[in-house]
Amino acid sequence: MEEKSKAPTLHNEQAQEETTKVDFMSRHELQNLQEKKLKAMLPYINEVPFYRKKFEAHNFDIKKFRHLSDLTKLPFTTKEELRQSAPMDRAFLKDSTGIAFFFSSSGTTGMRTLYPLSRKDIVVFEEVASRIMRRVGIKPGDIALVLSPFGMSAMGYYMTSQYLTVGAGVVPLGITSFEDIAKALKTFPVTAMATLPIVVSRLSEFLTYKYKGISFLKHMRQFHLGGDYLSDARRQRIEEYWKADCLNFYGLSEIFGPIAGECPEKDGLHLAADYILTEVIDPETKEPVSDGEVGVAVYTTLWDKGAPLLRFWSDDCVALTYERCRCGRTSPRIYYKGRLTNSPIIKGKRIFIKDIEETLLSFPELGNEWRIKISGTSDQSKAIVYIERRPWKRISAEVLNKLKHEHGEQMRIPIEVEAVPFGTFPRKDLKPARISDVRVLK
Repeated sequence: MEEKSKAPTLHNEQAQEETTKVDFMSRHELQNLQEKKLKAMLPYINEVPFYRKKFEAHNFDIKKFRHLSDLTKLPFTTKEELRQSAPMDRAFLKDSTGIAFFFSSSGTTGMRTLYPLSRKDIVVFEEVASRIMRRVGIKPGDIALVLSPFGMSAMGYYMTSQYLTVGAGVVPLGITSFEDIAKALKTFPVTAMATLPIVVSRLSEFLTYKYKGISFLKHMRQFHLGGDYLSDARRQRIEEYWKADCLNFYGLSEIFGPIAGECPEKDGLHLAADYILTEVIDPETKEPVSDGEVGVAVYTTLWDKGAPLLRFWSDDCVALTYERCRCGRTSPRIYYKGRLTNSPIIKGKRIFIKDIEETLLSFPELGNEWRIKISGTSDQSKAIVYIERRPWKRISAEVLNKLKHEHGEQMRIPIEVEAVPFGTFPRKDLKPARISDVRVLK
């Protein structure tokens, strides 16, 4: 192999400084690095049965690969292909030697995908995670409370391990009752919390009406949220309530998490582009979109991964920019919009759940939980928005009419708004289905 990914020894300051150089590379330097790594990885990937069949089926000769643009000669790798193939068929590993874990995806959008995580993958993950943690100031002495499912889904493992990479401590509480979470917050000197955005919103509700607030918290500084979209409106509510910074992280079960994370500027997530090549593709034309435009993220891994990914169609809609961040970093940043399958098209325009929530939660009189039902036909669509009231709060007709107007303009169809009692929607689903689209599509 020409190129081997090297990871630093944990807490070695000189090695850590080396890994952050990618954050300040020019776009040209970064693309040259990605091209060199991909060229080195192709012979390795060619040894994976799953991809060797793909190369043969499309007459793709790895020896003729010269530039990143040659990658478009290959088809996408879909989640359905991963689901229908055996984990070891997608692995370079000849046997179980080198495997650290078998994990699965969360199964949010269908049958779970299964894959091996190698010991080399853990080394790369630790490098990327430590970079992301240090970027937001997490250090030895910090204690993170992790509220995430533990089991075959990899989220709990990654959320826990990301703190260990920088010498911070962890309280691995998992998904449990809000009463248990409150006890943990009282017991441990928690400075950071890792979980899904909706968990923090629901925890805020519980603490407000059970404990009349969070005056017992003394150390909390940051929330590190992942596993689902984070709207700025929900972020603002969380920060106002907890008086702590709320930062967005992004990962994929099939790669690891996080592969990208915000800096204190909170303007896009800095991507680990030295290990993950990202294309943003128009879901209709299957062609690349311009910088800053929204499309589907397609990922190619750039190290000798236990189960490599080549042009993996993630179904995640993102925008990608190479503009220098206000923090000074030049690493590409992604803006996560939501899942393709959860983003209906109305009058030729794709509507993202995140954008809908930005509108709904910008009204402080409204609660944190909502649902939308879209009905009619593709030509004659209409929608009804169900939004919970805050406990013991009344929503005026003026607020409902304003919401109806603003949301109607956003979706460009007739909208009705119905305020429902607090607690109408269940609190157990970590990724609730916000939109029900029952239209008869032509």
